[in-house]
Amino acid sequence: ACSHAGLVDEGYRFFKSMVEDHGITPNICHYNCIVDLLGRAGCLIEAEDLLQAIQPDVIGWTSLLTACRTHGNVKVGRRCFDQVVQLDPNNAAVYVLMSNIYANACMWKDAYKIEKLRKCAGASKKSGRAWIEVDNKVHEFIGGDKCHPQSDEISAKLRR
Repeated sequence: ACSHAGLVDEGYRFFKSMVEDHGITPNICHYNCIVDLLGRAGCLIEAEDLLQAIQPDVIGWTSLLTACRTHGNVKVGRRCFDQVVQLDPNNAAVYVLMSNIYANACMWKDAYKIEKLRKCAGASKKSGRAWIEVDNKVHEFIGGDKCHPQSDEISAKLRR
């Protein structure tokens, strides 16, 4: 809750209280919450320092990478990207995030290189899916799929 509300000081206070007042040893989930808290508040260097001080996982690095996209920090973003790729080279989402960071900074060649890296690593993006019920019948739609029997009619309707 503190993370989404931007209450960095309060979030840290709860974290310290957990350790000092209640004797709870923080685990990776607790640290990832603090990374998210710092990242959302734009404290990217502090979040990166915290990750480097612990045994981070993909979630922590990806959380910080997402914050780098939000705050437009290419340098920290690239360091996070490199860490995630070391831990999980097939994680397509991080390639997309890093490519978007480069694209938002108008660094088109770098964005293209990341997309090439993603393809070379065999990290494939999963297609989006949606379901809708019409007249008690459920219809499934998959991004880029034209197999639905009324695909042409639906596309024509959406273009209007």
